[in-house]
Amino acid sequence: MKKIFGFTAAFLLFSLLSSGRITTKRFDWAPKNGVQVLNWEDGGITVKQIEFDLGTVVKPLRVSTARAVVRVDNDSEHDVVPGIAIAIFDGNNNLVAAGDGGVKIGDLNKGDRDQFTVTFSHVFRNIDQAKYFYVSVETKY
Repeated sequence: MKKIFGFTAAFLLFSLLSSGRITTKRFDWAPKNGVQVLNWEDGGITVKQIEFDLGTVVKPLRVSTARAVVRVDNDSEHDVVPGIAIAIFDGNNNLVAAGDGGVKIGDLNKGDRDQFTVTFSHVFRNIDQAKYFYVSVETKY
């Protein structure tokens, strides 16, 4: 019984220490020279800006080089492991581009800044018709 209680207590402590959150926000499509400043802060994580590159199609593979470089600042009191995803929609609410930057290896230490590359290699063909997009930030503490 003591072993079960010990494992349960250790699991609960680990769960509390490795908490995280997911936050998503919508933005109107308005990049200037490819760069859109967001300054969106949530829980100490700030998405400062996104630099969009509509890319080209690579033949014969028919994949795109379209991507977004997302600048993220950790202004929180904790080291975090962030992940970034972007979904872009046209005026008819059709998804025209989607991708994620994944979670980088290691932490984004408190007070540090990093860039995440989100690729739109397979869902991209109508990205030039973008009207709005969602950014989702997943953080694990």
